[in-house]
Amino acid sequence: MSTIATNPLRRPGASGALSGQLGPGKVRPPSPTKHRRTGLIGLAVLLIVGSAAVAGLLAVRMDSRSAVLVAGRPIAVGQQITNADLRETRVASEGLALIPTSNSGQVIGKYAAQAIPEGRLLDAGMLQQQGYLVAGMVAVGVAVPSTRMPASGLQQGDRVQIIQVIQGVPKVLVDSAVVSTPAASGSGSSGGLMSGGSPGSGSAAVATVIVAAADAPAVAAGSATNQLSLVLVARGSQLGG
Repeated sequence: MSTIATNPLRRPGASGALSGQLGPGKVRPPSPTKHRRTGLIGLAVLLIVGSAAVAGLLAVRMDSRSAVLVAGRPIAVGQQITNADLRETRVASEGLALIPTSNSGQVIGKYAAQAIPEGRLLDAGMLQQQGYLVAGMVAVGVAVPSTRMPASGLQQGDRVQIIQVIQGVPKVLVDSAVVSTPAASGSGSSGGLMSGGSPGSGSAAVATVIVAAADAPAVAAGSATNQLSLVLVARGSQLGG
């Protein structure tokens, strides 16, 4: 008996072509998943590079700010400046005549030519080499009852008129004196302020005023005899103004 050789049926996936295997010389096309992965990697690289560039730019801008001096607390006109009055801050000072922190030695020992509030950036125009006691000027201590000055009080740098009152008759002793050092009165004061008082209060305030040397004897005599009144002319005026 003769046998007939038959080829078995090929099932799907049995051969290389049907199972997804490529024949010789064939290249599998890239899958969509690989495309997406490559795109995400590129985007991540761009984000990293961009973040580094922004950080570098911010660092450059920070480095461009200069360390300058500011008032660490209020400085009264005519006050001699000490290290305790100063502190440092960093600002973009291009085009501004501010004082670098490295020049603090040129500021300490000078005098405020104007009232300088806390936090104000300092420049050379706010300073003077001399205080109140320039040639021909002297400092005199005066005691003035609280009812003979403004109720709002007086503070360092104020300009006042000194009036002597004898039996109700006024006489101007000094037309424009500067309050150099207001002191605490019997009713109490604070913050460099010489306080006025209400009628009937007998407290007296003692302050130092800057007057011409020729006027000093009359002012001292008027203070000793309790005959002086102070009239506010200008609040916190500039030194030498």
